[in-house]
Amino acid sequence: MLLRRINDNLDLDTKDYIVIDFKGFIKVINIMNGVEINVEEKEIKGLNKVINTCYGLNVGNKGNNMEYIINSSNQVLNGYQALAYSRLRKIDDCFHIDTISTNNIKICKSKYFSR
Repeated sequence: MLLRRINDNLDLDTKDYIVIDFKGFIKVINIMNGVEINVEEKEIKGLNKVINTCYGLNVGNKGNNMEYIINSSNQVLNGYQALAYSRLRKIDDCFHIDTISTNNIKICKSKYFSR
């Protein structure tokens, strides 16, 4: 059912897929040299709180080289930042959260297939 919803919402015909965890998500985004996201002013504070948690996922990293979001704009997010953006919850209503998730999938699809 989930695959059908994704296919319908993104106008895809996906038959096969993979499942990755948060660490895998970070690696995939970093391999693609980040993803371009339009970060809104109202998202920055919550985003930076979640970024802190995401950098903590890599035990070897221990917060080294942590990059916070400073300005609202269209910008390239690294894997940690993109994961944090995908996990934003307390910013707006469910529609906003669904829009973030859908946009992230579209951006990754577009970037991957443009290679």
